[in-house]
Amino acid sequence: MRNRNSMRATVVLWFVLCLPSIAQNKKVVYVEYATIKVTAETSSNLEPVFKQGVDTFVNVLESITFELVANDSIAVFKKIEKLPTDEPHPLSKILGNGTYFTNLKSKEKIKIIDASGQAFSVVVPFDEYQWEITSETKTINGFKCYKAKTQKEKYVEWRNETIITEPEVWFSPEIPFRFGPFGLIGLPGLILEASLNGKVYYHATKIDLDYKLPSTKELRRPNKGKFVTEKEMEQITMKMDSRK
Repeated sequence: MRNRNSMRATVVLWFVLCLPSIAQNKKVVYVEYATIKVTAETSSNLEPVFKQGVDTFVNVLESITFELVANDSIAVFKKIEKLPTDEPHPLSKILGNGTYFTNLKSKEKIKIIDASGQAFSVVVPFDEYQWEITSETKTINGFKCYKAKTQKEKYVEWRNETIITEPEVWFSPEIPFRFGPFGLIGLPGLILEASLNGKVYYHATKIDLDYKLPSTKELRRPNKGKFVTEKEMEQITMKMDSRK
């Protein structure tokens, strides 16, 4: 009898100790991001037809909104789809192309894209960003945020060009989710503002820390299209362009 009581007490103690972690694992955060600033390299000397094209590009980009849904280990980031009548311009489909899936436990980062009507799941290097956290702070939506920055160089063979990006973000340790827009991860807090190139900035306009996950937004590994590496995707893109 004593052994049974002891075992029962052990089970109860285990359940009490593990209950907070179980609840934490089920907690889901939902964030909406809007494009708040676009710095276009325009000139008053541009011909009207070219200036109009640049202005259209900026206006379309600023009309696109994105969403991030995440728990403590998995995140999905994508464009918020609108009704066809609400889409301001066909260009918005191109600019908002791509869904980012991240799994911290399995160290997976996948970008699902559409290329010429075909779906591809591109496996992205998990540790592609090495962050430098600065002492700069500011408040975003009531949360204290710290500035972090990094640099990434990527050689694109088919373009014979090295592309350098310098992401700059503001993250809040007060929200313990290690995710952000466009696969930006690895910081000790949720990213509330981000820029990939210093010209386009994405800002969190809505944050729900107790989000009830609907069945339409399941946090699962994508099973869409062919799985390829970044290098393989470059080769596919090169072949597609050569056929045009």
